[in-house]
Amino acid sequence: VLRGRERTFTPGVLASGWATLIALNVANPSAYVARFNIARADQGKEVDVRYIARLGADAAPALAGYLARERLTVPAGWVIPSTDSANQAVMLPASSVLQPVNGARESADYAERCEAARRLLHDWGPSIQADWRSWTVSSGRARRAVAANEALLRRLAGPELIGGKRAGCAREPGDGGRTRRDG
Repeated sequence: VLRGRERTFTPGVLASGWATLIALNVANPSAYVARFNIARADQGKEVDVRYIARLGADAAPALAGYLARERLTVPAGWVIPSTDSANQAVMLPASSVLQPVNGARESADYAERCEAARRLLHDWGPSIQADWRSWTVSSGRARRAVAANEALLRRLAGPELIGGKRAGCAREPGDGGRTRRDG
């Protein structure tokens, strides 16, 4: 098949490899997956926000916008896992720490959304210091999207410290710290 064309084989392979790499960067598959899944959620389908949060900077703008526009409040009776002064696990009533949001709906996947909001704030929040060597277009977009929705994401994320101790996201009482997907 390549008789007489051995000289063009290597440059052809290199050119096709570069073309594939450029096409994947332009196509931005992580952002596409995030936008597609969020569009399905807008149609009433279930969305895996934990998975989308792990897709990285490309997916962060779509996820930040989705979490900010989905006005949620902690379901009644939920608790916040924390520790007491003796470092023992305690469960605080979520209603004693988090104020209900007017006009918001309760959601059974509140804990997953809280964790996704915390991840966005931790990875791309305005307080994260990044130098020019780690800057990318995707990380710049992620930082701008999180900064634009910071107040709403912080409200969803809830307090990370209660009485100086780390607090988890609000959960159903008795679920042992698992989210619904963990089974």
